[in-house]
Amino acid sequence: MDNRIKAAYLRLKYLLSEIPLSGKSPTLDQSIVDSFHNVVEELASTTGENFDRFKANQRNAHGGYGAHGEIVRWDTDPIRIQVGSLIGHLEGMYGLNENNFESTPSIPHITLINQTTMAVTMTQSVSQLITKAESEDEKCQLERLKDELESPEPNWETIKVILVWAVNFSKDLFLQLIPIILKHFGLS
Repeated sequence: MDNRIKAAYLRLKYLLSEIPLSGKSPTLDQSIVDSFHNVVEELASTTGENFDRFKANQRNAHGGYGAHGEIVRWDTDPIRIQVGSLIGHLEGMYGLNENNFESTPSIPHITLINQTTMAVTMTQSVSQLITKAESEDEKCQLERLKDELESPEPNWETIKVILVWAVNFSKDLFLQLIPIILKHFGLS
């Protein structure tokens, strides 16, 4: 596989990580969309594939005038979805994922495409931890956490008990759970 495809994929992952959730910032600067479109064009040039369907739709742009001329702002959620869709396409077509680029085991990553996708991604991270669990107790506690995070109204008391267990069980496991919990409750 062409290293330029891998580089574009990693740039897209970074770009997605830099786009805030719409609750924190409902619109984005033109520069972010320009960066995204540059990656789309580079991929098209590298692969010969037409990626126009992944570009931001002009109907999600809003104009205005500032001190230096026209300012264009873009709706956050549609851009996150487009970037996430292109990442998913590259993962499917070229077998790319973050594990392809790391030589050592890593803490599960959470990719936020939108509020709906966030729970799915977090569940996959907990699922990865369950798969790697070395004891039945560890597996059982992680499955309880996964079930609680998937519930419509997670019970903080149950989650807290599992986190206390994790602190006592393994520092590494506890530190892997913290980003998952923070993202779930929108604190990171």
